[in-house]
Amino acid sequence: MPLVWELGKSISSLPCAALLLGVLAVACSGRSADTTPRSCAADADCAAGQRCAAPADRPVIGMAPCARAVLCSEADAACPADQLCAPSWQSLPGYPFCGERLCAAPCTDESCPADAECASNGLCELTRCDAPGAAACPEFWRCDPAAAATASHEPVSGTTTGDDTLELERHSQRGCVRSTCAEQGGFECVSAWSCKPDATTNPAGCIPDACGNTGHCSNDETLVCQPQAKHPDRGPLDLNGCVPATCDDGYSCSLVTEAGVDVGVCRYGAPNADYYGCVVLPCTTDDECFYDYVCDHASPQADERGCRQQSCTEGYRCPDGFVCDPKAVQHDGADCTTPEFATSGGASGSGAGGSGGSGAGGSGGSASKPPLRGQCVAR
Repeated sequence: MPLVWELGKSISSLPCAALLLGVLAVACSGRSADTTPRSCAADADCAAGQRCAAPADRPVIGMAPCARAVLCSEADAACPADQLCAPSWQSLPGYPFCGERLCAAPCTDESCPADAECASNGLCELTRCDAPGAAACPEFWRCDPAAAATASHEPVSGTTTGDDTLELERHSQRGCVRSTCAEQGGFECVSAWSCKPDATTNPAGCIPDACGNTGHCSNDETLVCQPQAKHPDRGPLDLNGCVPATCDDGYSCSLVTEAGVDVGVCRYGAPNADYYGCVVLPCTTDDECFYDYVCDHASPQADERGCRQQSCTEGYRCPDGFVCDPKAVQHDGADCTTPEFATSGGASGSGAGGSGGSGAGGSGGSASKPPLRGQCVAR
C-alpha cells in the first residue's frame, strides 16, 4: 500500500512531532502552513510559519570588501597551500586600501589586469609601459622609464584632479611618470595656484600664489587674506596666506525661508553664532519658519527658534499608511500615527481635509493602509 495513502488515512492520530517527518506539513495548531506567495506589509498579513520579507528602501551602506582579505608578506607562510602572497591589485582589484599584499589564488592568463601578465610562478607581473603592446599609462601620466626611476613619489597638490595615491608605486614601476601642468595632458592648477614646474618639487608643477601679492584667495567668498581679516588669528592659515572669512569680513549670513523672509543676521561672538559669526533669528510669524513649520514658542515641540512642525489638524497631510490622531498613544510631531495606535474616535484619513472618518482628519472614508511592499516567505 502506498506510503502517502497510509499517512493520509492515519494522519488524525499522529502526534505533531511525527508529522515533521511526513510529507504532509500540518501545523500543531490545526492550521495548514500556507505556502502560496502573497504580498504583505507586516508579519500579521502572512500565514502561520511565514514572515513578511520587505526589500530595503535604499542600497545597503557599510559593505566591507576587506573583511575576508588575508594580509601577507613574501617572507611569511600565512597563505593556504593553494594560494600565494600577491599584490593587492592582483588579489583584490579595485581595493588597494585593504593591504599591500594579500593571499590569492595563482593567476591565469585572463585574471591579470591590462597592465600585467601572468608569470609561471602564479603572480601577475607588471608590463613596462614601453613594451610592445603594453597598456597606456593612466591619465595625467606619460611613459618615460628613465624619468620614472628618479621621479618623486609624493602626491600632487594644488590641482583640479587628485592623485590615485595608493597606485603611485604600481604606475611608477611600469615606467610611468606624472606630467606637469606645463606638459600636454598634464595636471591643471586650481585657482590661486600658478604653473611653475621649475620652482617647485610638487610633481604637478603647481605653486600657491600669496594672497598678499594677488589680493585673492582660492575662494574669496569663504576666505580672506590674513592681513585684511577682521579676526586674523581665527585660522587655520592656508598655503595662500588666507584664513576663513567671518560675517565681519563680508561673509553673507542671508538665510531666506520659503516665504521669502531673511532670518539670518551677523552677530560675531554671540553665544549662538555659527562658525562664520551668523545667527538665525527667533521666529515672530509663521513666515519666518522653514519647512511649513509654524511659530509657537509655547509648544514643547518647538525648536530653538520657536518653530514646530505643523499638525495634521492644521493642514499637514500624513504619509501613506498613517492616520491623523492627536489623541493616539503614540504619534509623531505632526500628530500622525499608524492605524494600530489610533483611538476609536480618532481620524482615519490622511490629514486635515483628507478622506478620513469621524475625527479631525476628514469627512468620511476608510483608514489608509500600509502599502504591501513585502512578500510572505517561510520563517
